[in-house]
Amino acid sequence: MAEVWVDPPPLDGVTRVRYASSGEDLLVASWNGRIYIYDGVGGRLRSDLNVNAPVLDASFDEDGKIFSAALGGNVMSHILAPDGSIKSDLIGAHDQAARCLEITRDPKIIATGGWDETLCGWSPDSSTSSPRKPLFSVKVPGRVFAMSPLGGTKVLVGTSNRQILLFDVRNPSQPELQRYSCTAENLPLQRLMVFPSHKRSIRGPQTIGFWSVAYDRESLLKNQLRCIVGLPDGSGFTAASTEGRVAIEKLDGVGSYTFKCHRVGNRIYPVNAISFHPHWHTFATGGADGSVSVWDGNAKKRIRHYPRYDTSVSSLAFHPKGNLLAVAISYTFEEGDKAHPEDKVLLKPVTDADVQPRIRKS
Repeated sequence: MAEVWVDPPPLDGVTRVRYASSGEDLLVASWNGRIYIYDGVGGRLRSDLNVNAPVLDASFDEDGKIFSAALGGNVMSHILAPDGSIKSDLIGAHDQAARCLEITRDPKIIATGGWDETLCGWSPDSSTSSPRKPLFSVKVPGRVFAMSPLGGTKVLVGTSNRQILLFDVRNPSQPELQRYSCTAENLPLQRLMVFPSHKRSIRGPQTIGFWSVAYDRESLLKNQLRCIVGLPDGSGFTAASTEGRVAIEKLDGVGSYTFKCHRVGNRIYPVNAISFHPHWHTFATGGADGSVSVWDGNAKKRIRHYPRYDTSVSSLAFHPKGNLLAVAISYTFEEGDKAHPEDKVLLKPVTDADVQPRIRKS
């Protein structure tokens, strides 16, 4: 199978690529306020829809319905009819930019995180032209910069001050508490919070939500988060930052570690994207150095390193069958506003040799 470039390419910076669960469609969200829908294998443009504001995140649900989060704060649903028409509904709004969007399975909730420092949950059904009240709205410590589902009911949230939290959408009034607290073993493990990713000492207890906890924790990542992705088995998460480093964090604290990546000589580049292979559970990373690598997290080994592209890799998504990797090659302004190559998306063939875990030698 040959590499395929989506055609025509997006006309502005790419913020997200995601496959539909069937693999038939690929969405590409863009700063120009449009969501492009391509053939998930052939790369041909099927349709595009106008959100009227830069699209910061978007996703398919299991039925092929599209949900979007935009810079203006709106959270919308979009249905593509067989005749090519599009029906869009406003299902909610943040006071500032809606930065991240994820869909939980049980119950089905559209979870969004915003620069207004809130995590909100929305009903996926809407028939109104004005935003509904959220099913829940929880204040978080900082702007939301990254999110990921974990299992069917939980959502990881990464904030601008390098905190990572985990919420159960069935009872989101406060984050669950598990690790990163020196008193965690004395508290019921019904709700979880992962504490700051930088070292902080606090005299006496600090109240967070309804918990009163004391903690002193130095995180594995020292710099600004770029993305978070839950581990396929639900045991923890991967996180990537601007310092050219990826962390694999286990919720029980056993086996957590970091590794350096996306560095060229003495230059250190942000790691913008992580995507797990649907079968082998190895993962690909994409960085502002323009490269993609595939890693075996259990063996702590790099499996594959692809040649560099001419600008940043902003987003990645494996096809549900695992035989393709969608690569968004789009400048992410880590070096400021400057002339840069045109934005494009590559559908890259993947073989088992590219993604299969390495057998450990005894």
